[in-house]
Amino acid sequence: MDVEVCIPDRHELLPTVRDLVSAADEALLCVAFANQAGVHLLEGQLKRLSGGGRLLATTVFGSTTTAALHDAAGFGTRVRVFNAAWGTYHPKLYLARQGKGTRALVGSANLTSGLVRNVEVAALLTGPSDAPPLAQLWERGEALWTEGAAFAWEPTLEPLQSDVFDPDLWAWLRASVHEGMTVQTLAGDRPNRITQVRRHGLWVQTERSRQRAAGPQHIPAWMFNTAWDYLAAHGRLSNRTLLDDLNVHRSSAVCAILAQLPPVGVASRRPIVLTYDAAHTETQAAEQHGRYTAGGPG
Repeated sequence: MDVEVCIPDRHELLPTVRDLVSAADEALLCVAFANQAGVHLLEGQLKRLSGGGRLLATTVFGSTTTAALHDAAGFGTRVRVFNAAWGTYHPKLYLARQGKGTRALVGSANLTSGLVRNVEVAALLTGPSDAPPLAQLWERGEALWTEGAAFAWEPTLEPLQSDVFDPDLWAWLRASVHEGMTVQTLAGDRPNRITQVRRHGLWVQTERSRQRAAGPQHIPAWMFNTAWDYLAAHGRLSNRTLLDDLNVHRSSAVCAILAQLPPVGVASRRPIVLTYDAAHTETQAAEQHGRYTAGGPG
């Protein structure tokens, strides 16, 4: 059995998780939190499993959104929720089987956009399925899946709760973007008129949707969160990365709107490349800290 310590150079554990799931015949993801951003980062891998994927998360803390569970189920993943009255469900265990082999990723990462931004660490175990550590981890995953505190999630159980904007991103949006504002796409100068700004997303009237009389189009918060987290972690983000690698299918509008924020610059318009200046965020955090220590809110 091989053991590899995964300490990504750029905070990013996503390639390891994707590789583990994409090569599997069967995968069992036991995580405390799952949100739409995280689920969509594995969209292609979960769809490829064709029903061989399982997700077990908890909704106790409010960090798991029911819309994420709905989306995962839509990708063919079987979903269960572990809400125990007697303790806290808090694992980050990614299990995958292929033939007679098993891989297990044990670490700190939930199924969120933190996979592209957070500082994470994990151990990746690879070997025969009957190797004791791998067999024990799989047995543990199955025990959690069938635990009495776990139940099959159905979309009819409760109203869908979508991801909301990350707090720092929401603060920048509120300061820089407003309803009725028109933002031009960076590559083609096509107008995007913002009609609504809400915690769970923006509504944008594009020239195309206006011509089709389709009304404003919803761009969910998770798309912005994924873009923002990647940009903050890497310092640069291209439209192509956003579309092809991060599965954000409203990439042009997302880039155009993010470009309105003070920390975000435009390095190129063809192709679209955004840059991130951390100094703006650090200044904002310092000002916020000053308001609190000076007797402000709190």
